[in-house]
Amino acid sequence: MNRLINKHWWMVAVLAIILVSCIVSPLYVYGAADYRLKAILDEEHLYFSTSISSLNNQSVSNHQQFKENFDGTYVVISGEVTAKPDNKKLEITNYENRTCTIDTSENGMKSVAESIVVGDMLCVYGKISCKNDKYTIIADHIDINPKTYIGNGRYTFYNSDSYKVTQVNDVNSDGNVTYYVPDSWNGEYVRTPLNNNGISGSQYFLNAIYPQNTDYPEIFYVFYFTNETYLDSVPRNPSNSNYHAIEKLIIQNILQDFEANSKIDVNTDKDANGLSYDSCQTSFKASDGRDYKLEFIFRHDDNGIVCMLYLYYPNDEAINHLYDVALVVESMEIT
Repeated sequence: MNRLINKHWWMVAVLAIILVSCIVSPLYVYGAADYRLKAILDEEHLYFSTSISSLNNQSVSNHQQFKENFDGTYVVISGEVTAKPDNKKLEITNYENRTCTIDTSENGMKSVAESIVVGDMLCVYGKISCKNDKYTIIADHIDINPKTYIGNGRYTFYNSDSYKVTQVNDVNSDGNVTYYVPDSWNGEYVRTPLNNNGISGSQYFLNAIYPQNTDYPEIFYVFYFTNETYLDSVPRNPSNSNYHAIEKLIIQNILQDFEANSKIDVNTDKDANGLSYDSCQTSFKASDGRDYKLEFIFRHDDNGIVCMLYLYYPNDEAINHLYDVALVVESMEIT
């Protein structure tokens, strides 16, 4: 198993500073709180808000390219019902008279379709499916005659806020890793660069975002672990087990000054949008007596590993940006 060259990592000091800064006070702790981030990643789809016109234009221009880019992706679109042959399929048309077919045969949508009539305005959340040079959207959720609509170019989870986003592409020197952050993460005192020991990345102090929370830390870290820099020897064509071993060592180095309250295991999962990632969920008791949750997420390419860590206190008052973090994780692209 490969060994990390730098045995004592900067992140330990970062975590220590955070924990020392916590206000010590008796607070209620959920006895066996779930790991909130993993639950969202595994169960909820991230949707990109777009228009029927945009999808149709791209499909007609180059359907093969459209299929490569969009088949299996999750979107949210709006339009008026202009045809409904049965409860398994309907057509919606936007203000530019562009039409899209909605498949309502899955995900319990057939019963919803029974109440839809021609002339209804719909907001449809679903997955694009490309077949025979055409596309349909397989509906997950349908809002009938909604009071508000989601603006194009935003990301959203169903029944959550929608996000204007900013792209970040400086997590590594190659620039092949990009992700989106909510615009609120660009506020003062939220983002601090990580550059210790040659590490490239950022830490986001989410409790500095309005409404500010000075009682609990809620922090997200993202950094890039370069194999060539931190491994004694770089394996050729590393396997999943190689990456799991490296990721476990990264976690152990981060937690070496703290006692983890559960076994450190790294597993490979797929989120609800089909994205593969490695993860580890654990907790530790800080000097203030609180049990903090740590959720590690890893994505890798040929040269290294993108490491993400969400640190929070499992109390509803302390977790204000859970969906923000899920957006960042699910929007990450490695080319």
